[in-house]
Amino acid sequence: QGALFLGIGTGPLLSGFLAEKVAMEAPFFSMTILTLLSIVLVFIFLPGNLSRNREETVLPPTRLVVKYLLADHEMLVVFFFQFCSAMCRGSLVMMIPILASGMELSLSRIGIIVSLNSLSTGILQRFSGRLADRVHKYWLILAGGLLSAVTLLGLPSMKTPLSLALASIAFGIGHAFASPSLAAIAAERGKSLGAGRVMGFFNIAFSIGMTAGPVLVGFLLEKAGESIPFYFLSLMLFFASFPFFSHRRFEAFESVNPERK
Repeated sequence: QGALFLGIGTGPLLSGFLAEKVAMEAPFFSMTILTLLSIVLVFIFLPGNLSRNREETVLPPTRLVVKYLLADHEMLVVFFFQFCSAMCRGSLVMMIPILASGMELSLSRIGIIVSLNSLSTGILQRFSGRLADRVHKYWLILAGGLLSAVTLLGLPSMKTPLSLALASIAFGIGHAFASPSLAAIAAERGKSLGAGRVMGFFNIAFSIGMTAGPVLVGFLLEKAGESIPFYFLSLMLFFASFPFFSHRRFEAFESVNPERK
């Protein structure tokens, strides 16, 4: 995940610099070149058939995997938190430039502020990943969710570039605390349900959230004003964090785990 967030963070940083110093078309050309380069590197270095030295694990069909996940209360709250967190992240990518444009900042400085969000998440992935192996995962998800929610609550009052940059970093740190723990819980389910399928649903929640956030925030901006979207997103993240107040393990997975059948 560190590579993912570092990539998301580097994009606005590079685009802002290129748009300001070269031309508005330059970021799009650079994205095309980098995409083609990544495809070439995949063809060259990624093996076509990975050797399997362990026995084949018999996995349930996809239909049953969906049934198990829908009956697993812990995974449902993990998916919901992932969705809400991604919705907030996608909204910030849209909202921070709007707030920054009122401060008469250059494109490169706006790109830096937007990038700080994802860069702080990516840089801290290694540290927070180790922390997730030592500290109860619920505490980390809760701390990350609350930090991000409080940051969103205060964003409408950020009136300087420095405060906006600090808020962007704070949200990224919050996501960094929660992200490895969420992925670890999903990976546990992947041992019996299939890692690819479980992480596929995990990434679907992230993708839908990233897509839904800007659409919803755009509607709220048009109908309710500039501050309401931040309050709404903060409330959603508080609500998604609430189930992790409890250290009690969810019981649903024990009853539907296919390995116990």
